[in-house]
Amino acid sequence: MNGISEDLSDFSRNLYKLRKESGFTLETLANLIGISKSTICRYEHGRQEPTKYNRALLASVFGVPGYSLFEDEKLPRAYLPDVAIKIQEEIRYAMLACDYDRIDELVYDLHLSLRKDDRNTSLLQLKAYTQCWSYFHQGAFRDRMTDRLLACLRISRPDFSIDTLFKVKKPLTYTELSICNAIGTELLRNELYRDAIRLFAVLLKETDSVTISTERRFFHKCAFSINMSMAIRHFGHPVAALRVLKRCCRNAFYFGSPAICIRLELEMVKILKALGLESAASDRADKTRYMYQVFSEDFFFGKSFSMIEKESNEGVMVL
Repeated sequence: MNGISEDLSDFSRNLYKLRKESGFTLETLANLIGISKSTICRYEHGRQEPTKYNRALLASVFGVPGYSLFEDEKLPRAYLPDVAIKIQEEIRYAMLACDYDRIDELVYDLHLSLRKDDRNTSLLQLKAYTQCWSYFHQGAFRDRMTDRLLACLRISRPDFSIDTLFKVKKPLTYTELSICNAIGTELLRNELYRDAIRLFAVLLKETDSVTISTERRFFHKCAFSINMSMAIRHFGHPVAALRVLKRCCRNAFYFGSPAICIRLELEMVKILKALGLESAASDRADKTRYMYQVFSEDFFFGKSFSMIEKESNEGVMVL
């Protein structure tokens, strides 16, 4: 195959182009993925489509998201969850910025997409979760938020309950992890600390799933660690909370965003105060405020330090 035929699918052309740009031979790429050279050849000639697992491996080898190998309008049924991940990145940014107009636009776009394609459970779930988040931060339906979030999860897992989460065998998706985290912050808000600890313990194990990229996995691990530490501290065990947070601290300042690091430091200050170490807590608080001043313009979307403290008291909700 000396060129890219116009008759081939988007996937075949994109795969061929990425392989050539990366300097891989058919044999090299096949060895990296763990399949035969002839299978790669069939992919590139449009005679066979990869399984979802092989497509994910191909994307990871080239360092691109899986959905970029296709055009959104032509995604096969098996790849639809990747579109949800792509849209969720936009939603997450709007959530961090508290840009409610943009969130409403994205929900409306999802609504239009779902009118055209009712197969996409992932997008339907993402729309429901985004609406829940918007209601939560505008103070509406807060007394029923846990039920609404559980309803979001039951779109993809009809028999789901908080108790059955501990028996889940199929890995949680990116959206499902975000919804479970929101349920955990609701448990914190309602002072159900024992349930919150159990929930975040399960979610921390889920961050080892190979279905989530390394970057997302690390961010999830930080967020769940902070939330779990908060639940343990409120439950009356600040030393245990400190251990949880220290495990997270080891790499947070190398791989975490400034936003997650600020929230981690705010939780550390609370733990030090709970341990009666007022001087150490005061010093750490001063350093945290300085860190906020350094990064506030680029990472906190105009939020004041007191606003971030208030948000942190409810846990790390946005993933």
